[in-house]
Amino acid sequence: MTTQTEVVFANRDCVIDDGCDYTAVILWQMNQRARAISRSAYIPRPAPIQVTKPREVTVKKTRQRKPESTQYRYANTLPLESLIAIMTGRWLSSQSILDIIKTEHPQYTISPRALAIRINSMLESPSVDIEKRHITTAKEYKLNSVDPVYLERSKRGGGK
Repeated sequence: MTTQTEVVFANRDCVIDDGCDYTAVILWQMNQRARAISRSAYIPRPAPIQVTKPREVTVKKTRQRKPESTQYRYANTLPLESLIAIMTGRWLSSQSILDIIKTEHPQYTISPRALAIRINSMLESPSVDIEKRHITTAKEYKLNSVDPVYLERSKRGGGK
């Protein structure tokens, strides 16, 4: 049976701290009010007892990636006007759009992921009239019209 002043500690082998035993300090704090009420003699706060040498945990520093210059990153990216010229009036899959870009605009580059993002933003935009159809496993897109406001916003880097 335990009394109020006894502290039962769980197995703390896995917890690493400063290596001190604070049992005496905790008991002194628990009995502090009782000593004050009974007006007993002043008992100074006990110091924690060093039990083990504390382990020094080394923190691995993660290298911060240097942000790439956006000017260089988007220097060779296909302009929206060229993409609109390629897609207007014909049904094309993403792969056929990439093939046309390679043949007609070899100076520009665009990844399949970047092309998919551009097409999805066009699909979501109310300023762009674009149709989508599924033929077997490929999706095909046909661009009917683009509002000039969409072109202006894309030049500024704005939203839809």
